[in-house]
Amino acid sequence: MRATAEQEVNLQDDLSSVMSFLTRRLSERYHKARIRVVFVEFILKHACGINGMISGSRAEGPHSFESDTDFMYISKDMEVFQCIPDKLDDMKANFLIETGCVYPGYAKLFLLDRGCRNLQLLPEGGDISPLLCKQSQYLSTQSILGRCQALFLKLLPELGLLKQKRYHGPCIQQTYRHLGNHFDLDYLYCIPCNDWPLAASEWISRCRPHGWPSKDLIGSIVSRGHFHIPIGRSRTETDDKEWRLSFSLAEKELIYSFNGPQITCLDILKSLHSILKRKYPGGIESYIWKTSLLWTVENTARTLWTDKHVLDQVVACVQWVVRSIKDKLCPNYFIPANNMLDDKHADPVLEADLLSYLEEISRRSHPLWKDMILTKANDCRDDLLFKYHIFFNTLSVARLSILSGCSSCSKKDVHRYIDRMINLLNTDQSQDETLRAHLLIFSESYRESLNMSDIMNSEEYASPKAASDLQLLLKACDLDVCSGWLKLATVKYQLEDLLGALMIIDNVLSNYGPHVVYYTSFSVIRDQSFAEYPTDERMTISEFSKKYIMYAVMFLHEEMNVVPNPVRYQFCNGGVLSLNPIFYAHFLQFLILCQLGRFEESKSALQEMQNFQNDSSKLETATETLELLAQCYILLEDNIAALGCLAQLVKRGDASVSVYWQLCALLGKIVSSND
Repeated sequence: MRATAEQEVNLQDDLSSVMSFLTRRLSERYHKARIRVVFVEFILKHACGINGMISGSRAEGPHSFESDTDFMYISKDMEVFQCIPDKLDDMKANFLIETGCVYPGYAKLFLLDRGCRNLQLLPEGGDISPLLCKQSQYLSTQSILGRCQALFLKLLPELGLLKQKRYHGPCIQQTYRHLGNHFDLDYLYCIPCNDWPLAASEWISRCRPHGWPSKDLIGSIVSRGHFHIPIGRSRTETDDKEWRLSFSLAEKELIYSFNGPQITCLDILKSLHSILKRKYPGGIESYIWKTSLLWTVENTARTLWTDKHVLDQVVACVQWVVRSIKDKLCPNYFIPANNMLDDKHADPVLEADLLSYLEEISRRSHPLWKDMILTKANDCRDDLLFKYHIFFNTLSVARLSILSGCSSCSKKDVHRYIDRMINLLNTDQSQDETLRAHLLIFSESYRESLNMSDIMNSEEYASPKAASDLQLLLKACDLDVCSGWLKLATVKYQLEDLLGALMIIDNVLSNYGPHVVYYTSFSVIRDQSFAEYPTDERMTISEFSKKYIMYAVMFLHEEMNVVPNPVRYQFCNGGVLSLNPIFYAHFLQFLILCQLGRFEESKSALQEMQNFQNDSSKLETATETLELLAQCYILLEDNIAALGCLAQLVKRGDASVSVYWQLCALLGKIVSSND
């Protein structure tokens, strides 16, 4: 593995130099990750109307690529209060916090008024009683969890990649698989309270000899309130009535205030947690490490938060956790009366082994720390894909969010929606300029694609307007990288400019080398994916993306008349259709060669498509690609091969009703031909 000149400063001997380098690099990534979170939350709110926040490791900045993504969906139509307000919002269901007879850090939510608005989790005009505990006015955690899954599925489409759904504590966890990796998204429904909880009033006023957090930061955190999430405390008969207080917003602000060495300490603790999770599964939760760090930062002089003291503070956190496990006492940072280990029952043998290991590494000289720091420093190399990864991932999420918002509009409002997004991106200067510019290009290219779809629908192919829109699409697609060119090739295909479309496809297939990275909103790029990318710092994001980055080719239901017939069958319930760009390029190439009568070449193109489908390192087998492959074999009258593709769908449990109809038709043809 190569290292830059900066990294080659006595890596083995001068650990302090390595730590300085590591702190600087991690601080840069932390800053980029923070921009990503702000931008994605901004797009989700304005593009999809989703009021929520990203929390956990990905919101805090430094995280491992195996980290889950936690998304807190903030209820729009429920609100809780510490005391009965003078006036209730009649557009929301209003609840009163009750903390009597519940453990510190939990509350019961008593219904004050259901409001006049239809609640999101209920059918139109539905009564609120199904959301309440039986024979009471308390909001039920189990009822809320049971009704959230359908809501969360609307927030992020399946796109053929959703493979598993399960409850994960108070969250609903959805697992997406892509390119042999998996991506876990934890959805959490939460109800806001604009007040700071009385149970955490001590946090505001307690003595802080080292001045962290500052009074201004405390004031900012308190003014933003807290959340209630649907999970009760274990081992209680009333846990269906109990809601846990969440300080995720406060934790995010506190971590955003960290200096470089504190960020590095957090990153090292996260890496340690990953090691322990594999070595001692179920032994210790990640929030225990975060709690230990928050207490350590508050109780340590700022002069001891320097590069040369980072390892001392890491060891201090480990020792804090060791004491907590031994004493069975881990005070919550905001509500110390809440012992976070009180209801945990670890296996005694596993706990003893875990404690032994933690005590072993609870010294600065343990080789684990040096190995971990050197590995991290080596991973913080300068290659451009790693440098730009957060940008590309953010852009792919934003693109999908805009189209998901489009798909929920009525057909006549789609253009108005895109125009509104373009206006928002043009006028809101608070967001990252480069991200805004690239997303603006994507939105404008989509507007031109929709214009072409409308023109084709009215059969004005040869009008001046069509020629003008085609030129605008041509101008935009080069900046929208590979997916833009393939959208243009699709338009040319439907305009019967087959040679023009084929030329674009050939360029796409020949110009992208073996190191291309395909981005969907589910991409989880592993460290080894960056091993052989260029380090030319002069390469801009746009130049790099044109050579190495591909985004999913996405079609709206409104574009159905633009896409080839076999693709139209993949649309279901409106929504957004997302396809791997290289697979789609092979598919379009096959159709064009068939129409041109170049059947030998079309067979070769189909074989390339089949090879690409079979290579799991390039394409996770998806419902859409198998169905399209089957349609291609049907066009060549290879019914046996088509039957094999559809049979795979049945075996995987992904077959739709239309697949079964096609299977019956193919079996009939095969039987007839044998007779």
